Amino acid sequence: MARTEYDYDSNGLARVYENTKWFLLDKNGNQVGERYSYIEEWGEGFYKAEQGIKKNILRTDGSVVLKEWHNDVFKVQKDSSYSATPFASQRQILRQDTPMV
Repeated sequence: MARTEYDYDSNGLARVYENTKWFLLDKNGNQVGERYSYIEEWGEGFYKAEQGIKKNILRTDGSVVLKEWHNDVFKVQKDSSYSATPFASQRQILRQDTPMV
């Protein structure tokens, strides 16, 4: 069972790859959130997570930003609300009234 821990990022979290899954680890050695097919740091305190072929955005506490998983998500803008552009059958821009968790 190979385990690879990457350096801690500016959010104080490290990405870990273990047993074909990725997860976030805090500096106390605790897993933050769930395990996913892939996680990458996305800037501004967010991560992009893949669950199979679907994608979502994670906060630093491990919670997901969007209620539904999408075929793809793109850069988050942090202001009064979160926004992302997913691709489903057609391009759609999520606005403030988009369901988020």
